[in-house]
Amino acid sequence: MLKTINEHASLKTKALILTAFITGARQGEIAALEEKHIDFIDRAITFNQRITKGADGNYKRADGLKSDISKTIPVPDSYLDVIRNFMLINKKARIALGVDPNHKYIFGSPEGKFELPTSLYRNWMRFAKKHNLREIRFHDLRHTSASYFAKQP
Repeated sequence: MLKTINEHASLKTKALILTAFITGARQGEIAALEEKHIDFIDRAITFNQRITKGADGNYKRADGLKSDISKTIPVPDSYLDVIRNFMLINKKARIALGVDPNHKYIFGSPEGKFELPTSLYRNWMRFAKKHNLREIRFHDLRHTSASYFAKQP
């Protein structure tokens, strides 16, 4: 999977799948990830909000996580290089549009709208199908991450 991502994924898909795989974060946590949550100096990502579906059926940003207030995950430099390049594309788009939104979602629109968690899932499934990868749920990348990193020395 990692080899296929490195060789064939668009920068957005690469950033998305690596974020899920390296951090083990949930879809809603990744959808709510903002540029301010990436710490390039301490090489870490902090998750402290999520995108969730409300009782009315609409999606909204909510503070805190499903099981905790926040979590900070250390990340490797190679991942930070990918996310930095992807953030630069987003920044250029905001400049071209002349916008400076309050929320600069990593995987959202330049105008500051978050991407739906279901869109992240669809992005993953299109990539997996196109490259003949095992079609697992996006959420299963959390489990793959845990298994992979548990085996590392």
